Amino acid sequence: MRDKILYYIYVIFNTIFKIVPKILSKFIVDAFSWLVFIFDFKHNKTAMANLNLVFKDKKTKKEKKRIIFNSYKTLAYNMYELLENQNLPKDEIFKKMRVVNGEIISDALKNRRKIIFITAHYGGWELTLPGIALMYNMKVGVVNKRMKNPYIQKIYAIAREKNNITMIDKSFAAKGMFKTLKDGNQVAIVVDQSISNGVEIEFLGVKEIATDSAARLAIKFNALIIPILTTKNSWREYEITIFEVIDPLKIKEEDKIYAITKLQNDIITTQILKQPNHWLWQHKRFRKYNSHIYY
Repeated sequence: MRDKILYYIYVIFNTIFKIVPKILSKFIVDAFSWLVFIFDFKHNKTAMANLNLVFKDKKTKKEKKRIIFNSYKTLAYNMYELLENQNLPKDEIFKKMRVVNGEIISDALKNRRKIIFITAHYGGWELTLPGIALMYNMKVGVVNKRMKNPYIQKIYAIAREKNNITMIDKSFAAKGMFKTLKDGNQVAIVVDQSISNGVEIEFLGVKEIATDSAARLAIKFNALIIPILTTKNSWREYEITIFEVIDPLKIKEEDKIYAITKLQNDIITTQILKQPNHWLWQHKRFRKYNSHIYY
């Protein structure tokens, strides 16, 4: 019953955003952001714990609260993008995005190098991969944890397929990514989540474990790792930045897995510290070595 109720709420909001003017949609999303910020005590606490760990006293409590509010706003805008992009033709999606350094992707495809995109819950992540997949006419397999709600999961998967994205179940991630690359398609991995096994690095200046799956796949398939992050400029306006490729053939360090994993996390760290409002601070990213901050 709970799943069906959530599904109907989803359908209602999807219908509302289809018919109301965009300016009214923005008002609804902004109001939703504010309400969640006020009443979501649990994730507010998690976000503040993360900010205290990363910034310590370099930012005031007021500044940290402002970051948390903007983080909720970023999340709400992504939820809107997920709904809207299901119903838009690709030309309309392209109008919302500006791509910086797009030639990096064009060159990789021209040279027939396999691509492993790495990204994070940052800025407009719901636009990042669908937008790039459509713009460069690629099929991209994205590692994703299945939603518990089967009704919304089905809609989510169909929407992704429409925009050239294939979902790879996180439970079978390695096998799914391997097959996707062998089939001649590209792979994308969201690398800012908390995991149990991987490589010990520093993320946002904090010792943590990071997934090394991108590094291992890149070495196995001689693939290029292309970091990609999207900043939200304003309502329905995003800038997608393609960062310099990480080529396993050019890594000179003896421990290539560590070196590649560190490089990709350093890129994400630099961007988050530059514009912390865009990152999703509400998840327990640092629970491997700092789980005590969440209790």
